[in-house]
Amino acid sequence: MLRLSLYGIAGAILASAAFLGSSRNALPASSVTPQDADVNKDGAVTIADAIAVLPHIGKLAPSPSPSATATPTPCTGGAANARWTVGNGHCYQRFDTPRNWSAARNDCAARAGYLATLTSQGEQDFVWSSVGIVHSWIGFTDEASTGTWLWVTGEPSSYTNWGLNQPDNVGFEHYGEFGDNSGFWNNLTSVAEPYICEAP
Repeated sequence: MLRLSLYGIAGAILASAAFLGSSRNALPASSVTPQDADVNKDGAVTIADAIAVLPHIGKLAPSPSPSATATPTPCTGGAANARWTVGNGHCYQRFDTPRNWSAARNDCAARAGYLATLTSQGEQDFVWSSVGIVHSWIGFTDEASTGTWLWVTGEPSSYTNWGLNQPDNVGFEHYGEFGDNSGFWNNLTSVAEPYICEAP
């Protein structure tokens, strides 16, 4: 039976397997078992034994799944996001270009956020002291059902900070705003005024 040098054809086959293994995620030559190609004591392999290595060349292993990439919040990094104020586990920014309540809500959504939802005294105090201004929109509305005030996010609304005799529901005052110099809320018609966006 014809024999070949281990460093001849068999070596070339094994080298090819190793090369393809590194370049195409193939099964490396080191995983070939003695049953696949037995090297005789004289340092040679038969053609049949060398051919046994061939099925392993180019055999693709499963590609690893790409690692998940965390999506940054709107207020992390970049000069365009430098004005976001971080606190209370969220990000806040006041926009001073006046918009009506619906347009303000849409603009916040376009920024991957929503009109600010103030669901605790701590959040109220932080937002008012850091970005609050008299007559600026927050995300509180009863436009769906007069007298039933809801946050734009659907969060519970057990906390409120209405000013004296508010909300008074005069006319079409379905939208919440910071209504005085102490940060108490007022309900108002959808006029154009600054607004505060929040991002998670």
